[in-house]
Amino acid sequence: MKRRQRGFTLLELMTVVAIVGLLAALAIPNFMRFLSRSRRSEAATNTKAIFTAQKSYFGNNQAYIEEADVVGFEPEMNNRYSYYLGPCAGTETRPLVGAVTTTSGADGYCPTNSGQQCVTLDESKWGAAAWAVTVPVAFATRVINAGGQATALSAVGVVSSVGPCCPQGQCDFLAAAQGNIDNDTTTDVISISSQGSGGVGTAAVACPIGGGTTSVAPFAEGEPVVECDDLND
Repeated sequence: MKRRQRGFTLLELMTVVAIVGLLAALAIPNFMRFLSRSRRSEAATNTKAIFTAQKSYFGNNQAYIEEADVVGFEPEMNNRYSYYLGPCAGTETRPLVGAVTTTSGADGYCPTNSGQQCVTLDESKWGAAAWAVTVPVAFATRVINAGGQATALSAVGVVSSVGPCCPQGQCDFLAAAQGNIDNDTTTDVISISSQGSGGVGTAAVACPIGGGTTSVAPFAEGEPVVECDDLND
């Protein structure tokens, strides 16, 4: 005799659906956090590139400068973050339009404008953002040794203080990257500077876009610092 054939009962199907739903509820948030952390690696890589470029410029000129094109910082296109070396007196808007002068090159464009202190995110890929040309204003209070003097480095740009190792008077710098890595109302802000925090204790930082605070611990020279943590907001 043929064995009797039967299908799944409704209860069995509902149990399987519930288990799959529970696994998805646990796995998807973890995957999204992993994806966001991978996106943040762009900012870490490019802020370190700013640090390297500034140090190289300082080695030749005994001073730092706020102009990205002069120090040779030109991040790859498709960038999700905007980058700030100064107060955005000159800005490279991506895609390269408007005030940016371009000439034909092997890759189709070559920025030739001078004085660009900021580079916006690639709007052709990620869309326009109101904060893209606005310098992040909230940074941890950091007391550093600038040219032999105690100086508060708390704004994007260079700190002027003439000293024996810095005769030109632009002795330290603070650069930043800002981006939205999880498509919410807050932004990620990563900074890097020519000096560490000087042993300053943990500071609570108020984030400029979307609110929230981040606890910033002491950090070393050339270390990317998460000033505003979009992963946790």
